[in-house]
Parts: sequence; C-alpha cells; structure tokens
Amino acid sequence: MQNIPQMRTLPQLAEEFKEAGITYTHIYRWLKEGRFPYLTRGRRFIVNRDRFIDFLNTADERETI
Repeated sequence: MQNIPQMRTLPQLAEEFKEAGITYTHIYRWLKEGRFPYLTRGRRFIVNRDRFIDFLNTADERETI
C-alpha cells in the first residue's frame, strides 16, 4: 500500500513548524530559491510535508536555518 502525500500550504507549514522557529518568510524564501519541490494551485504554493522535513534534516549544518 502506498503512502498518500501529506500536502500543505505555506501558512500551514509555518504554523506546524513555528515552535522550531521556522516562519512563513523562511519557507517562502527557500521555496523561491528552489531548495525543495512545490506545486502551485492558483496563487497558492503547495508543499509535500515529508519532502520539506527531508530538506530540513539534510540542510547543510553550516547554513543558518
């Protein structure tokens, strides 16, 4: 059985990760820099939550998140 992707909008991701200090602005900047894949639906950006977590886990440790 395949896993269904957990898709989130940027505001949803920002709300979910606010305790980690990750803001909407951080996520938007990383998205525009092409650091992780996304979809658009109208004017909304849609991100796969699992791929976003993978991005956070594999970010260069020298880089400030």
